Amino acid sequence: MLRAYDYTEYTKGRSEIQDAKRFNEELWLAKTAVDRVLQLDTDGPARCPGCGSSHIVPFFVKWGAAYLMCDDCASVFTEVGDAALEAYRQDEALTRFRSSPEYQGEATQKRMQSWQETLDWIRFRCFRHLGRHEDLTAVTGGDRYTGFTELMRASPLCRSYRPIWEQEPDGTADIAVSLDLIQQSNCPERELMEIGRCLAPGGLLFLSARLGTGFDVLVLREHAPIYPYGYVSLLSQRGLEAVLARTGFEILDLTTPGHMDVGYVHSRRALIPAQDLFVRNLIFNSDPIVLGEFQRFLQKSGMSSYAHIVAKKVADK
Repeated sequence: MLRAYDYTEYTKGRSEIQDAKRFNEELWLAKTAVDRVLQLDTDGPARCPGCGSSHIVPFFVKWGAAYLMCDDCASVFTEVGDAALEAYRQDEALTRFRSSPEYQGEATQKRMQSWQETLDWIRFRCFRHLGRHEDLTAVTGGDRYTGFTELMRASPLCRSYRPIWEQEPDGTADIAVSLDLIQQSNCPERELMEIGRCLAPGGLLFLSARLGTGFDVLVLREHAPIYPYGYVSLLSQRGLEAVLARTGFEILDLTTPGHMDVGYVHSRRALIPAQDLFVRNLIFNSDPIVLGEFQRFLQKSGMSSYAHIVAKKVADK
């Protein structure tokens, strides 16, 4: 497995990928949806969704939902049953807000550069591991943003690009794309098995996910930019490796190219726990050059909270 990193310099404005007013409105709608869901039975299995361990300890509580940490692989997750999670996903007000032309248009305007970088990442890895990067049959676990779907469909990379629910699970697709999806699932294993059934043997899975072992999550905890039930399973690298192995995938390439960890903590530095003396000293007393170097360390060491993974389908499960 290849381990590498991409370096992006620390800049305060890099996290501004959504208008503040629109972000706060989305957050309020999400919290309102969670309040409704918490009236339902939200208990899920008290096992780590990554390694499957039952050695679980409390981590933090946010919006009334408890997040737990696996004592074995350090994955972070919140317990929620299938019915409650589906109720959150189908919340009418939140769904209508996110599907509005204004929301989707802003996303296309502010995220197009990062989407293009993602497409370049996929094309380069396809050429490296498949020997070609055009005219491929591609499936997706689902895209929140229509702009990204349109970008993929317009690219020479894809002969076709469609969601797995429109694709026969016949094991013929060349590649599968699952970006920021397994973190929304209470059973990542089930999601990956569904994707795997669409992929041909030797086909590639392109996966991105928020990690529970990321710097901002471990430091800020309930003040980190995560919330129920948009973030359900925040697996660690060990947790990701375990669930991918169980579902018939071999990891070829794992990087943590995230560039927002230090920026998130810096923007919420007043919320750093008083006993966390090292981080407080780093964040309060370092200049942008030092903070940039620390972000580079997080990327290089695999401690950023955002992971890119390329995995090959090696077995049917």
